[in-house]
Amino acid sequence: QEYIKTPNLDRMAAEGMRLTQHYSGNAVCAPSRCVLMTGLHPGHAFIRDNREAANAKGLSHVGKPEHEGQFPIPDATLTLAEVFKSMGYTTGGFGKWGLGGPGSTGEPLKQGFDRWFGYNCQGVAHNFYPTYLWDNDKTIDLKNPPFPAADKLKPDEDPTKPESYKRFQGTEYSADLIAEQALKFARDNKNKPFFLYWPTTVPHVALQVPDDTLQEYLGKFDDPPYPGGNGYLPHFKPKAAYAAMITRMDREIGKMMSLIAELGLDDDTIFIFSSDNGPVSGTHQGLAGTDCAFFNSSEGRRDGKGTLYDGGFREPCGGKAKSNLLLPATASLDSRIGCRRCSNSSTQRTKLRKPMASASRRHSSVRNSPSVNSSTASSLATVASKCCAWATGNSCAAISSPKAKRKPKLPPSPKNSSTSPPIPLKRRMLPPNIPNSSRR
Repeated sequence: QEYIKTPNLDRMAAEGMRLTQHYSGNAVCAPSRCVLMTGLHPGHAFIRDNREAANAKGLSHVGKPEHEGQFPIPDATLTLAEVFKSMGYTTGGFGKWGLGGPGSTGEPLKQGFDRWFGYNCQGVAHNFYPTYLWDNDKTIDLKNPPFPAADKLKPDEDPTKPESYKRFQGTEYSADLIAEQALKFARDNKNKPFFLYWPTTVPHVALQVPDDTLQEYLGKFDDPPYPGGNGYLPHFKPKAAYAAMITRMDREIGKMMSLIAELGLDDDTIFIFSSDNGPVSGTHQGLAGTDCAFFNSSEGRRDGKGTLYDGGFREPCGGKAKSNLLLPATASLDSRIGCRRCSNSSTQRTKLRKPMASASRRHSSVRNSPSVNSSTASSLATVASKCCAWATGNSCAAISSPKAKRKPKLPPSPKNSSTSPPIPLKRRMLPPNIPNSSRR
């Protein structure tokens, strides 16, 4: 990546491995997250598109005017978090959910998570200065002024003056608050195995970032104002804002990596970083003030987010594990996971390449990656080492298991295990209007 600084992601790639032909579960947010959380092929996963639940409930019971919530996964869905929890891991999610609104069968606390902090609804998450966030099953008020996530400049506001855009800022930046809670979760659970799922909203639109990070990129590019429209907030310097959002996200990831080392968990932790879909290039080039062509976000691949061409869901994926829980350090994998050509979402072919340290900057899967430069949520998670097979999914994850063996074996099947509690059996549900003949 020529323009955007991501030193911590660079370090993760240099110290770990790269999946250079990795495919996310789908080409838009909720379906891709459903594939990650369930391990199902996108043709078998319950969520097939981004849509609000028909009965999305208002939040009048907590004093909020908003309606929120995507179409929920059923209670019968077996999730990644439930599998970890059944094996004794404490589970936490921090960021954007999008798999079922408040009170539905899909809300995170009903799908295996012990802790949730952040957004429930993808629509509310289009504003990085919301008036509230979810803390488990309660909302907490933030000190931000109320304004619609689809607001735009008024006729009397001059788009050439930076002060016209100040009303789209607040004092509590949601991504910072979410990162703080993710770090706290790691500290609070340092003495036991934990799975930390961090589906950060950065760098999804709208383009919003605190001024202290924005300053780093002001004047670096030809950067005309974006006055808003098409359902997204305006910004005076959209390219600088986009780059600054990613650099700020990288800073928070660096804090998590440093904390894990400080807590003495480095030898027993796996970090994995990726994205849920491609950049808004091609069909959606320029959406909400983004300029993925300028940042070369898709590296010339066809089209982008929302399409099933390579630009829509081929995502770099990187990971690191100090004790070689994934693969020997500085490995590069040529893999296809969740590939549209494969009938099984975990199918992959593996080949060790030259050490990452000798790779040129141009071919660094993190520095030059659509996942880092996409307008979609990337994810960082902390997961348990003995479950590293689950960490080969298509969103960002990391794994921590105190006192884990350096070369752990996968746990025995709960059906035959005398030590692991049984994983609850759930009948797989098909989406509405999908005929039974589709079940394979």
